[in-house]
Parts: sequence; structure tokens; C-alpha cells
Amino acid sequence: MAKILVVDDDLSTQVALTGMLESAGHEVLAVSDGAQVKGSMEDFAPDVLITDILMPDKEGLETIQDVRAAHPALPIIALTGGGDAAGGYADYLLSCARDFGATGALRKPVDMALLLAVVDTALEA
Repeated sequence: MAKILVVDDDLSTQVALTGMLESAGHEVLAVSDGAQVKGSMEDFAPDVLITDILMPDKEGLETIQDVRAAHPALPIIALTGGGDAAGGYADYLLSCARDFGATGALRKPVDMALLLAVVDTALEA
């Protein structure tokens, strides 16, 4: 299947996403923030990048911009659950992620079937 780089500062989310993706036959590398992406891109050479948007250090929108500039064809899927307490800010963040170059955008918690469908669609594009 595909090599997928998961970027999320929450360890439980990393574990959940890794489990979902590996159960579908994908090879997964998980890192905790956008600052680790550049080295991981070189060493792991993923077919898909899945990134959280709200993270400390280097957040997801900046990560999407950087990866899109260096790897224009790489499918990027953005995730967020952040900001819902502040009036639905998650929808705005997902819209921004698409504007910055994400090919897919999902709310957390992520449904396994939906995530796998979005990954499959990204790989086919």
C-alpha cells in the first residue's frame, strides 16, 4: 500500500491514526510537530502526509505551505478538532488548510472509514 507520514502533537491521536492506517495495510511514520517533517520527508519519502493543524512549535498550516512548495504533487490531508469551543473555528481552519494546499480536510475525531476513503482518493489523484 502507501507510505503515510502522520504529524500530530497528541500521542493518542498518533496511535489511533497509525492503527487505522496500518490495519488497512499502509506503512506509517508518526511525528509530533511540523518541525520534524522536513527530515521525515527525506528519510521516509511518504506517498501521503496527514497533519494536524493546531500544534505547538510549527503548526499545520505552515507545514502544509512548506511541503506544498517542496513537493507540489504530494497529497496532504489536514485534520483538526481545535477551536470548536470557540464557535466552530474548526471549519474555518479546515477551509484555510485547503486554501494553503491540502487536498483533503477532516474533523477530529476521525472516522476510520472516512479517513481511509480520503487517503484512497488522494492516492488515486
